[in-house]
Amino acid sequence: MNTALDRLAEVDRNMAQASARGASTAEYEDQRDTLLAGISAKLPVRVYDNGPGRLVLMTEGGSTIYDSTTVHHLDFTHTPAIPAEARHPAQLSGITVGGQTLRLSDSGSIAASLKLRDKTLPQFSDMLDQVAGRLVDAFQEADPTLGSTAPKPFGLFTRPTVSSWDPASSPVLGLARDIALNPAADPEQGGALWRLRTGMGAAGAGLASDNSVILGALDAMDADRGYAAASGLPGSMTLSEAASQSVGLMQGTRAVWTDRAETRSSLALEARQDLTNKTAVNVDDELQRLLLVQQTYSASVQVIKAASSMLDELTQIR
Repeated sequence: MNTALDRLAEVDRNMAQASARGASTAEYEDQRDTLLAGISAKLPVRVYDNGPGRLVLMTEGGSTIYDSTTVHHLDFTHTPAIPAEARHPAQLSGITVGGQTLRLSDSGSIAASLKLRDKTLPQFSDMLDQVAGRLVDAFQEADPTLGSTAPKPFGLFTRPTVSSWDPASSPVLGLARDIALNPAADPEQGGALWRLRTGMGAAGAGLASDNSVILGALDAMDADRGYAAASGLPGSMTLSEAASQSVGLMQGTRAVWTDRAETRSSLALEARQDLTNKTAVNVDDELQRLLLVQQTYSASVQVIKAASSMLDELTQIR
């Protein structure tokens, strides 16, 4: 955006100088229109054309970003990695102009990117966190070797940043990023696979002679569990249903916005074609008009010749 605005200022100055000399400004007008089209795709603006060198651009929210070859640059602080806990405006940068927050509309690629960052993706992240939390709950609940007093040790799945887990009070924000296999059941981390059958708190491999712990875990995964309404998930369903629902909602949202983008692209293309037909040169139409003018001229010549011949004849008769 800043590069396009700087280029616009240069073109606007050149156009003003050409206009002052009485030279043609057509080339600069074309360049300016191309730049304005690119700017509007990123950030819809109102254009006030007060003559060469006196162009004004304002966002639909009322922020002035360009005024008579003076550019008001957009400022933004880049964040290389955005943690799940980050929420705008507390932790992430907005876009400012002259130290003031840029007032945006709902259109344009900049507004769309910010909405994706601040609303759409955080909601999807919350969905995954909710599913991860209920997964931890299920395997902890199914393991009888962990005791019954909350908070209690983790089951098959853990969160390395904390030592215990309470389904009723432990926060799940960012859990989808942190969830891990319990080291006690992971041979690569010094654990033992037999704990999958006996439980994470079992003292030895021979203490369980059946698959009750595994069957309990499967039953726990099939049990209905509660999910926060703010995540966009239904209030109660099984883990498999929650996982399917999360994927379905993400795909559905993607399909909706893809369809909207295609529709708007088609409308924009039609508008550009209509504008071109009304303001630019249509070779076919111009050729037809040229042929019509040529035919009219030829007919006029014939009429003049006929009239001249008649006058000559009348002169001779007299």
